[in-house]
Amino acid sequence: MIVAALVVVVIGVGLIRWGWSGRRGAAGAGWLLAAAALVMLAARNGAWGIAVGAVVGIAAALVLVLYAGWTSPAKVSRAGREAPSITLPRRWHDLRRRVVVFMLVVPIAFCAAQWLAFGAQAIARRAGANDADTMVLTLMLQPILWALLIAWQMTRASPARMVAPPAAAVVLGTVLWCAS
Repeated sequence: MIVAALVVVVIGVGLIRWGWSGRRGAAGAGWLLAAAALVMLAARNGAWGIAVGAVVGIAAALVLVLYAGWTSPAKVSRAGREAPSITLPRRWHDLRRRVVVFMLVVPIAFCAAQWLAFGAQAIARRAGANDADTMVLTLMLQPILWALLIAWQMTRASPARMVAPPAAAVVLGTVLWCAS
């Protein structure tokens, strides 16, 4: 039974690979087959069945990717260039832009996240939470909010667009603070 389920996992991975070339139905069928085989393995052998099925699936996928890499033609190599994010800025404008991005992402986003955490703390106090709970809420919420703000900011195309996330956090924190 376990061998049959492992064969189904390999067939599922093959269908997923076939689906990469534009046959979406094949990819969906491959995922369904692989998932069904893993469920069968889990029902029959528990965590060990899932582990063996996952390893066989990963090995089959690796074989297919290695084969595709081996048989694909070599691409024309271009002259290497350094990414702008790791080269030193050569103009004042570039340096100024990096400083502005740093200021927006580190101290400004930090303060905005802290303000929003304080707003959440004020609402929690208003709802009747004790001081220890509200302090823990603030201390745990602030780094999470800061990370979310940073992630949101770093997906923006320009420093001008990076202003919106901390501004939204400050407005929301102020609303929470005023509501308490």
